Amino acid sequence: MARALRGWDASAAPLYVALADALGRAIQLGTVSERLPSERTLAAELHVSRSTIALAYETLQERALVERERGSGTVALTGRPHHICPDPLACVQSFFEGSGVAPRQVVLDDSL
Repeated sequence: MARALRGWDASAAPLYVALADALGRAIQLGTVSERLPSERTLAAELHVSRSTIALAYETLQERALVERERGSGTVALTGRPHHICPDPLACVQSFFEGSGVAPRQVVLDDSL
């Protein structure tokens, strides 16, 4: 896993954000296995605290890149259907809010 994440800690961002970004890229590129290492295992491999890994995994879950279930581990979701949204507008809004973007409505043409 460390090879797939090479250079992840060179960012000026908080460690968990930098790790989530690197893991997200690796997931999207398919350079990591579907089942991600446990928090303890990855923390030991990268020489960071377990809480850094937990926050990175939570961030990836908010970005809809992983699915986490207590006792079952963390699984990468890219490349396979994992979520059917009953309300697409709410899902899009949730995605943007999770990315730190505040959605808003703007009237482009009020002549209708």
